[in-house]
Amino acid sequence: ASIKDSFKDVDEAASARVALRNLAQGKKSVEEYIIDFKNIIIRCGINQFDVIADFFYQGLNKPLHDKMFALASMPENAAALYQTAARLEQQWKIGQTYD
Repeated sequence: ASIKDSFKDVDEAASARVALRNLAQGKKSVEEYIIDFKNIIIRCGINQFDVIADFFYQGLNKPLHDKMFALASMPENAAALYQTAARLEQQWKIGQTYD
């Protein structure tokens, strides 16, 4: 690989980390947030669960973030993290139909 290609790889990882730090759920569904999040995590090359979880929680909307931290036991891997967030949002949406 040329020197230029080496810098391109570093730049891609650096820009992915910036995107990860700035990623927020906002008005997106948690499913959309998870898709965006996973794509950026892959670009960053991050595979440690504690790091993934820290970034994931950071970008969640506050109500969902609070619900995740109110659980009796926290998810222990990325798949459980995503599944739990999606389930909690779905439960909240169902609950809204009764208001």
